[in-house]
Amino acid sequence: VLGTGKMAGALVRGWVQTGTLPPQNIRLHNRTTERAQMLSLATEARVSESAIEAVAEADAVLIAVKPWAVVETLTAVREALPENALVLSVAAGVRLATMTEALRPA
Repeated sequence: VLGTGKMAGALVRGWVQTGTLPPQNIRLHNRTTERAQMLSLATEARVSESAIEAVAEADAVLIAVKPWAVVETLTAVREALPENALVLSVAAGVRLATMTEALRPA
């Protein structure tokens, strides 16, 4: 999970509370570590030091950063993202084509 604001927090809490995902399988990263740590305390999900660490070996990645940060975030992690990982986004107004382009190798 990249970005740990209100939307991501609600999803992660729901996944853990319903047993959809065990917390040890969820890695959290936020540009402000304190925010990720707060969600970790509430859910027992793990905090990753970097976005690259968070996506390494991921089956799915939730992009929950502000819309203006989506391209920068995807570009930063594209080399570490496993080839068949599912990328989900809750960023409002960001076109799929924009995200696809950001994930293409440089």
